[in-house]
Amino acid sequence: MKKTIFAIWILFTLLVFTTETAFADSPPSLIEVRNDTSGVTFIFKVSETFSQNGLKDGYVQVMGGGDYELHCGMQDETTIVCHASFKASGHNVVVGLGGVKFWTSVPEPRNSNPKYCYSVYDYPAQEEPETAWQEIGRNCQRSPAQAGDQIYFYNPYWGSSFYYIYLPNGVDSGDWANPGSGYYYVPA
Repeated sequence: MKKTIFAIWILFTLLVFTTETAFADSPPSLIEVRNDTSGVTFIFKVSETFSQNGLKDGYVQVMGGGDYELHCGMQDETTIVCHASFKASGHNVVVGLGGVKFWTSVPEPRNSNPKYCYSVYDYPAQEEPETAWQEIGRNCQRSPAQAGDQIYFYNPYWGSSFYYIYLPNGVDSGDWANPGSGYYYVPA
């Protein structure tokens, strides 16, 4: 009888821990990728229920290259900061964290003295009617942009990253003024 009760207690305990781990993690969202003096850095947003166990399974896979560990820590209750090998610099990668995969590009290191900088434009993030392209930042790179080049860029007004396409002649969008060459959010 004691063995049966002990076995049931062990199974119940395993069930509780397995269920708690499975439902404690909320899926992360990748909000920024950068490559500066602190190295290749990925920043994720999560809900306050994300468990520390989700930080242990992070990885970076370089397309056509190597696999690297992702070293992560909680910056605050909803922000995770992860670092990876410099070998991921300048490549398209798959980043995995908390059971979710993200496809993104890692820029060349900022300290590699990029010579070409371009404005990045998006729709305004406001309740009022949209009336003009809004410059949300600048993207600097080591080689000149070509028509159709894409970047994955964080938009602070929308609070998320999106793909932006380089348009050398800007966009003629009816009533909106064309700001000229730059990276634009162009929905598919």
